[in-house]
Amino acid sequence: MQLVNAGVTRIGIEEDPSKRLKQRWGSNIAAARELRGMSRADLAAAVDVTEAAVGMWERGETAPRWHLQLRIAQAVCSPHSVLFAVEAA
Repeated sequence: MQLVNAGVTRIGIEEDPSKRLKQRWGSNIAAARELRGMSRADLAAAVDVTEAAVGMWERGETAPRWHLQLRIAQAVCSPHSVLFAVEAA
């Protein structure tokens, strides 16, 4: 029997919606950074974090806090609402 409820896989194990969100945000950060021709080190310096933190965001391991989200959006010249959209486009 296949379950079709949101957040439930077909084998019945719930997926972590925050994990999907972090992965999407990480992909968006990486794409925007690369589009601007920035390295991870460049973005880290612009946002005043470590390069390792940027890598963790881009891999979807962690999500940047609110105040850092605003700084990231400014650094990559992307609207916050696009870069950190909650709903899939």
